[in-house]
Amino acid sequence: MFKKSNTINKGRTPWNKGIPRRKETIEKIRKIKNTLYATEEGKEIKRKISNSLKGKVHNGTFKKGHTTNVGRKHDAELRKNWSKSKIGDKNPMWKGDTVKYFSLHEWIRNHLPKQICCQICGKNNILEVSSTNHTYTRNLDEWEWLCRSCHRIKDKNKTNMNDGCGFK
Repeated sequence: MFKKSNTINKGRTPWNKGIPRRKETIEKIRKIKNTLYATEEGKEIKRKISNSLKGKVHNGTFKKGHTTNVGRKHDAELRKNWSKSKIGDKNPMWKGDTVKYFSLHEWIRNHLPKQICCQICGKNNILEVSSTNHTYTRNLDEWEWLCRSCHRIKDKNKTNMNDGCGFK
């Protein structure tokens, strides 16, 4: 049976659309409806089931892959511990020293303490991270915050622009 809310089945017609039910099937459905819904015994059974389930929480028996924690949020401390357990080389996506130029600069920007002004001219302009010796490692002592103009002047004096950058 196709669910109306299922987006995968949107626009598809069910295989049995337009095929009339057999007489035996119609009789079975009628019997079930008459015994459960119409008689006093069926109404009493439904009332007992309803009363027994009131105020009870689901016992946790779900289909494979589901848990009783569906729809509940994890507390902040647990989420913080999960994120701390995946920092740095514990992360499965960690590349270590084989990281490329732009990713290394992003890592340095996130870990090197931000300065207020350029470390060469002292101007309070837009700052960029610059490697002091152009070796491009994760050693934070080899990096500094420079304004764009000082960074360009410093890189212009460098003999080989692609030395150790990760792309050539």
